[in-house]
Amino acid sequence: MQEGYAESENPVVSSLRSVTGFFRRTFLDETETAKVIRLVKEVEPNFNYDSFLADLREFIIPDFIDSFVDNDLQALKAWTSEAAFNVTTAPMKMYLQRGLRPANQIIDLKGIDIISAKVLEERDLPVFIVAFKTHEINCYINPSKRSTQAKPPSGAGERPSQQQAGTEEGYAVEVGSREEIQAVQYVVVLTKDAHLNSSSSTPEEDEDEDEDLTSQQKKKTAAQKGPLNPQDPAQDTKGDATITGGWKIIDLARRSSVAFL
Repeated sequence: MQEGYAESENPVVSSLRSVTGFFRRTFLDETETAKVIRLVKEVEPNFNYDSFLADLREFIIPDFIDSFVDNDLQALKAWTSEAAFNVTTAPMKMYLQRGLRPANQIIDLKGIDIISAKVLEERDLPVFIVAFKTHEINCYINPSKRSTQAKPPSGAGERPSQQQAGTEEGYAVEVGSREEIQAVQYVVVLTKDAHLNSSSSTPEEDEDEDEDLTSQQKKKTAAQKGPLNPQDPAQDTKGDATITGGWKIIDLARRSSVAFL
C-alpha cells in the first residue's frame, strides 16, 4: 500500500505526496532548529534567533570576511576553531612567508542568511550553517618590486585612502589580478565556543586533569609561559570571546568564479 502511494502517478496522489513531503520537511527542520536553539541557550540563556541573525549581518560576517581578505591571522584565530584556522590560513601563510602582502578588496557583501541549523550527531554539537556572497578582488603584491605599469603619484588634494591605494598599485602583483573581479559564494558553520570546548573533551579527561594539576602547579605553569604575545596568532586571548560573542567558525567552504558585471 505504502509502495503504491509512493510510486503512483495519479495527479491527486502526486499532489498529496508533495504536500505531505513539504510538511514533513518543514516540521523536521523546525524541530532541528528548535533543538539547536535549546542547546545554545544552555550556554547563553539570553540567546535570541532574530538578534543573532542581525548580529550575523551587521557584525559577525563582515568582521570575519574583513579578517579573511586582510590575512589578519590574529583576528582569524579568534574567529575560527583550531582545525578551521589551520586549513583556512595555510595558503595565506605560504604567501606571507614569501614576503608577499595581500591587496585583496571586498567590493560588496550580500545575502547573509542562516540556511540550516543542525546538531552534529558524532559530537552532539549544535551548529548554524550560514551562507553569503561577495564580489571581490584577490591578489598579492611584492613590496620589494615596483610594477612596470605603475602610475606616478598624483599631486596633493587626495584623501589618505586614495594615496594608500595608489601606493599599493605601484607594486608588482605576483599572485592573482587587480583587474579580475570574482563572484564568491561562502558557507560557514558556526557554533558556540563553550560547546566546542565541551565536545572536544570527555568528563574522564577533565577529572584526570584536575587530579594531576593542583592550583599551585597551575600557577607555576602560567608563570613559566609568561605573558601572551599579541603578535602570535597561536595564542588565545581573554578578549576573543568579547570580540566574537563566543562564536567560532568550525568549517568554511568557498567557491569563486569570474564575475561579468
